[in-house]
Amino acid sequence: MPRYLVIDGHSVIYSWPDLLGLHRRQPRNAREELVRRLRNLHDMGSWEVTVVFDGKAGTPEPKRPGDIVVAYSKAGQTADSVIEALVASRKDRSEITVITADGGEKTTVESLGAYCLSPEWLEAEMRHVAENFEEEFRQAKKRWPK
Repeated sequence: MPRYLVIDGHSVIYSWPDLLGLHRRQPRNAREELVRRLRNLHDMGSWEVTVVFDGKAGTPEPKRPGDIVVAYSKAGQTADSVIEALVASRKDRSEITVITADGGEKTTVESLGAYCLSPEWLEAEMRHVAENFEEEFRQAKKRWPK
């Protein structure tokens, strides 16, 4: 069973200089780029990924079963409150890791029984998963018939 990763989207965007620069010019493109990168982590790793953003009503449905979930807070909500509700609703909270740079959110999430890690950890995990995938691909390619 994959581990569950819940990401505070804007917290990550504001923590990563390249996405912050893009966000200042084109906020929608920064959100889409983060989701694209997270989709790679979701598809290549053993993480079930949900990314939550502030400021857009509704929650789009996953594009295919098992796809990354992209959620938006509704009017009167914050991404933090959506993340807290997601964590609180799960029985297996010790399998949940929330990514945020917000100290208050970290305290709340950990008090609910989940783990909390930084956007910098997420960046390192994404590199690690990509490197492992590339190595596995190289090894598999050696076994292909010629």
